[in-house]
Amino acid sequence: MPRYSHFGLYFTPEQVQSARKNQSREPLAGAWAALNNLHPAEPLAAAVADGLRWRFQDAAGETAAATLLNGTGLSGGGDYLTALMEAVALAQAAELVRDHPAFAPHAESWLHTFSERVALLNLPPAGTGFVESLWLGLVNLLTGIVLQDDTRFGMGETVFRQTIRDEVRPEGYLPRAVEGGDGGSLWRQILSAGALTLMAEAAAHVDVDLWNVESRGISAITAASYSLYYFYYPTQWRWDTMSEEQAKPLFREWGGFIEIAHRRTRLRDIQLLMDELRPFNNPYMGGLTTLSHGQAARRGLFG
Repeated sequence: MPRYSHFGLYFTPEQVQSARKNQSREPLAGAWAALNNLHPAEPLAAAVADGLRWRFQDAAGETAAATLLNGTGLSGGGDYLTALMEAVALAQAAELVRDHPAFAPHAESWLHTFSERVALLNLPPAGTGFVESLWLGLVNLLTGIVLQDDTRFGMGETVFRQTIRDEVRPEGYLPRAVEGGDGGSLWRQILSAGALTLMAEAAAHVDVDLWNVESRGISAITAASYSLYYFYYPTQWRWDTMSEEQAKPLFREWGGFIEIAHRRTRLRDIQLLMDELRPFNNPYMGGLTTLSHGQAARRGLFG
């Protein structure tokens, strides 16, 4: 059973202290600069950014709380996948400022509204695809943490375990994500690997170990690792015609999970990718994950 804690879903106070201690060293220096210059116009992205400032800088918590409590602009009115992503970002933003004096007195009411929102998301439209179902699992797992709801958490955990057992191939791709030949297969693979990574990381912070869930040697890391290969060799992606110009922006925008996975298991042959894409930031993919999960390079003999 989960042992619920509330700090920010994906990281700990110790990670905050480490980021502060090493803020002059890369990749954290770049992540701190990004945080200081991060002022998104979109309210939901702003709430996540300001929530991170509250955790890492003891600043902007009141602004983040006001954005959440006001509610204006926190739903873009897009498709079902977009609504799921918004719920993921809302869950993180709420956890980031949960203990802030401007939010805490209103938390119960806000959480009730959020619970109703998630209940509606659990009535998916006809024809909902695989990636949407996987992200619904992520929404439920995070909601379980936010609401301390074992049932909701268990729904998400079940999706995770079934996906590892039945969907991820030994190479790391998910057939039901990449099928279609419609130009979106690499994006869906990245989104799937990201959802699995976020589920495993959030669960770890409530003492549920999904990182070591395996089936035939397959785990969440298998899916994450497979995706990275195509940053370097996009033309070898066999489910769509793919070029470097098409692939790299996908990793830049949606690759925040890579930083998390790399912290958990040192991914191979990743340095060029990290040098080009850091700092990772996406409000739907864990926020500024280079700040929360990036690790300072080891000092040299005289460093």
